[in-house]
Amino acid sequence: MTRSLSLAAYLAFARRSPAKPVEQRPERPAGTLFWAHASDATHIDALLQLLDRLRQQRPDLSMLLTTPELNPSVALKNRDGVLIDQLPEATIA
Repeated sequence: MTRSLSLAAYLAFARRSPAKPVEQRPERPAGTLFWAHASDATHIDALLQLLDRLRQQRPDLSMLLTTPELNPSVALKNRDGVLIDQLPEATIA
């Protein structure tokens, strides 16, 4: 079976550089955790509002919010039950 061109391109891109060492990640909170990704800082507020609405049904819910870059303005939006982290780089070992 032949690979698709897009899969071959992804594999070539992912292998082009070694993976960066994994930094210390925040501890996972107890209870249910859902992962949301904000492609840029403008989407963070909407995801935090979504968390507020979900918590009306599930008060024990926590969220891991990933962003392409971790900058001070993102870190300031941190609140209880929300872990903010930079999205890990996609590499193939």
